[in-house]
Amino acid sequence: MDKLSAYKSFIKNCTKSPNSVGNYTDFNKINKWLLSVDPTLEKGILSIDSTEKATDILGKLESLTSLPGEKEGVIFSRAGNGQYISAFKTYIMFLNSIKLVSEYINENEVRLESPKNNNR
Repeated sequence: MDKLSAYKSFIKNCTKSPNSVGNYTDFNKINKWLLSVDPTLEKGILSIDSTEKATDILGKLESLTSLPGEKEGVIFSRAGNGQYISAFKTYIMFLNSIKLVSEYINENEVRLESPKNNNR
């Protein structure tokens, strides 16, 4: 499953807004905001893999007073009627869930492998 499909599944199955899949995965405007705070994110939001980086970027986005080239005074948290910040925060929750599942799997793999190693 690709990352976008996994994110859509996360929204449908793990959030209070399962009907927001279309809104929360329309990244065109969000990606413009992202590029204004981090030009290395030319591949957009889906290129962010760590919660730490996403949280750092969110702080930068929240400090912007407007998107360059757009109407002045539109802050990120209110842009798109609050949809962009909600989508970004949901994406951070998605990254956290990936991290937790990975840690759980890694921890249990170690437990499963331990008895095998003792028999050698």
